[in-house]
Amino acid sequence: MCLKGRELINFRNFLFHILLFLLALIFSYFKGQIKDSYHKGVHVKVEIWGDLSFEGRIIRIPIKIIECEGADIRGRKALLFVRGDTFPEGRYFLIKGNLKIREGRIYIWTNLKNVLPLNLYSVRDFLMDKYIKASGGREKAGIGISFLFGEPRDVLDPSVRGDFLRTGLIHFLVISGLHIGVISLILSFLLPRPHGYILAIIGVCIYILLIVPSEPPVLRAGFMFIFLILSRLVHRKVNPLNTLLFSASLILFLFPYNFFSVSFWLSFLATLFILLSLKDLKGNTIYKSFFVSLSAFSATSPLIATFSFISPLSVLVSPLLTPLVFVYSFTGILSLVTLFAIKPLVDLFNLFGSIFTKSISFLSDFSVLLLPALDKVEAFFLIFVGILGLYFFKGNYKLLPVAFINGWLFVRSF
Repeated sequence: MCLKGRELINFRNFLFHILLFLLALIFSYFKGQIKDSYHKGVHVKVEIWGDLSFEGRIIRIPIKIIECEGADIRGRKALLFVRGDTFPEGRYFLIKGNLKIREGRIYIWTNLKNVLPLNLYSVRDFLMDKYIKASGGREKAGIGISFLFGEPRDVLDPSVRGDFLRTGLIHFLVISGLHIGVISLILSFLLPRPHGYILAIIGVCIYILLIVPSEPPVLRAGFMFIFLILSRLVHRKVNPLNTLLFSASLILFLFPYNFFSVSFWLSFLATLFILLSLKDLKGNTIYKSFFVSLSAFSATSPLIATFSFISPLSVLVSPLLTPLVFVYSFTGILSLVTLFAIKPLVDLFNLFGSIFTKSISFLSDFSVLLLPALDKVEAFFLIFVGILGLYFFKGNYKLLPVAFINGWLFVRSF
């Protein structure tokens, strides 16, 4: 009777988190939409968020909006078009120009004379400058800046960026659970418990709020970690699936525009499939590692296939590269914690980064790319089938929904 009562409580908690997530979806769908509009002569504070490209006398620049008068678009990505031959150095700018919102996309047009550099210097900028200086230049720090600070992948050499895309291993550059886990691992052992846990929470908050961009994957991982640690401090057992749903709901309530963010859905679905695949899964560690990799691939591939190609090689390679990426992450976070003051440690971090990129380059020669070209209805159908199958099937029967998704993707590629 006691067991049935506990199961009933668990079911009620799960149902509550499902309903909360559905409410967050409805709220963010309507709140996150921006209406088509046109604003002339508005002032916008922006951060450069990618490489500049020149099209004649027009400079095309990806940006992230910090503040904007007359439109509630803070935190959103946009494209800036500047008429001119050169662009001033800097990272932050005040722009006066014409702003257009069309089909959820934001465009800003201006002249070079209306671009004013801003003398802003954040904790993130300070630490990146320290890392670049300790590395001996920005060229040597390329992948480290992207991996550790979440800089746009435009900072990478085009050939390196292409290797990551062809192998389907671009997710290794996304700041997410691995980074958060390593931070907590290092900081939680600096002090005896429970003080170590508290220090880890503080460190994670600093990392996700001040050091890296507040993108959905890192917010999701950060929130999940904080909730799980807090539950340990109060000696309560928390269901990771409920924690994921609550974290996703919180992100959507705080930043409704993430409903339309591909990175939000990729991060959420990959984590959801992983948690569901591990539930009642039998087998040794190696088998579980590859099954988790296959589950994550099955979760994200249908969505990716609506706009790009997919690489099945990532299923086999991800578990094999995970130890190397963990060591790379560990040396990077340790360098960050010590403020890049230990030169040999920074050099070791960059060495592992070089090994990492060379491994990706080698593997890219063996990659086979598939282009299923799914529509959104197909993608939703496959994902929904996968969620239901992984939730209700047990043991090795979980292979059935995963095999169904990948079989569908394979057939649609030809």
